Amino acid sequence: MVLLGFGLMEGLGQAGLEQTFIRRYNLLNRHGGLAITTSPEGGFIATGQHMFNGAAGECDVYVYKVDVCGNREWFNLYGTPESEGGKSIEPTSDGGYVIGGARTELGTETGLGFVMKVASDGNLEWHHYLEGLEWVFDVQPLANGFIASGEASSASALVRLDNAGNVLWS
Repeated sequence: MVLLGFGLMEGLGQAGLEQTFIRRYNLLNRHGGLAITTSPEGGFIATGQHMFNGAAGECDVYVYKVDVCGNREWFNLYGTPESEGGKSIEPTSDGGYVIGGARTELGTETGLGFVMKVASDGNLEWHHYLEGLEWVFDVQPLANGFIASGEASSASALVRLDNAGNVLWS
């Protein structure tokens, strides 16, 4: 069994946070924590990939949210029969979260970038694959929509998305 955990201290950008904590979440199989950020309520939200969890694919995207003391509020898996992983996560103005990452077809190294949005409770709102992108490394909310950076044919790429995750330009 692998333990998933993280610790936060005041020096990591949480102004006024005078509490240090370490929490270990006993989850079966291997996990890869790839991104963490603060939630609007002062807690933390993280994404990555969860391997061999009994879901459809080899790896699935996980997103978990903890409060300011590190107590888990929710943990969700999202996936297909392929292998997916979340690479970035950011809060959105409506209280939800936008996640960027990639899907790899089993048995190949062919990647397909994606952007997905979950509500404040972790329920999936939408998910879009971005044709031509092998990875989405980061996705940022804008006043109206999102901007994603990724990789396409070994070159850097930018993609502008509307509020529903549809591509406006790339």
